[in-house]
Parts: sequence; C-alpha cells; structure tokens
Amino acid sequence: MTDCNCECHKKDSWSKLKKCQDEKKQKEKQIEKLNKKLLALTICLCVLGTLIGREGLETVAEYFEAIDKVKQGATDLIGRQPDPNFIEAIVLPSPATLPILALLLATPTKRRK
Repeated sequence: MTDCNCECHKKDSWSKLKKCQDEKKQKEKQIEKLNKKLLALTICLCVLGTLIGREGLETVAEYFEAIDKVKQGATDLIGRQPDPNFIEAIVLPSPATLPILALLLATPTKRRK
C-alpha cells in the first residue's frame, strides 16, 4: 500500500471498498434466502411429522438405524475407521442376498408397548 494521498489512489481505494460492500450485500441476501428455505423446510417437516405420527417417525428412524448398523458392521468387518474426509460409496451385498435382505426389511417387527 502506498502512503500517497493523490486522487488516483483515493478513487482506487473507494472503488475497492464499494466492491467489497456490494459483495457483502450479495452474500447477506444469499444467506437470507437460505434461511427462508431452511425455515420453510423446518415447517414442512413439522407438518409431515404431525401427519404421519409418532409411529411413522419411529419406523423411519428404525430404518436409518438399521442402515447405520449395517454400515458400522461393514466398517468393523474390514477393520478400519472411516475417514471423515472421504466420501463413502454405498456398499451393497451380492445380488443373491438382496432379496433376503429386502424380505427382512419388508416384514414388520414386533414392538414393545
């Protein structure tokens, strides 16, 4: 940066400042739009949760837990810890076992009341 106070340097500094302020306004507008979308999705999920009820949510949670257990079992089987920076691919069993797993997922399980 120069110590000069001539007009050309002042105009350059003001143009950089204006550009920075404009970029900040654009980012703030983008954040505001994303916050509105997040609020809308939250409201939709609350309404959906109310409509399908507690048991429906528990069923969905059980499926996610089952998927997580399978993933953890696969991780334990190969004996390594998952790398948080690595985007993992879906590991599927052989095609012959898929109908058996689908049958297990499709049949209802007894729950405690």
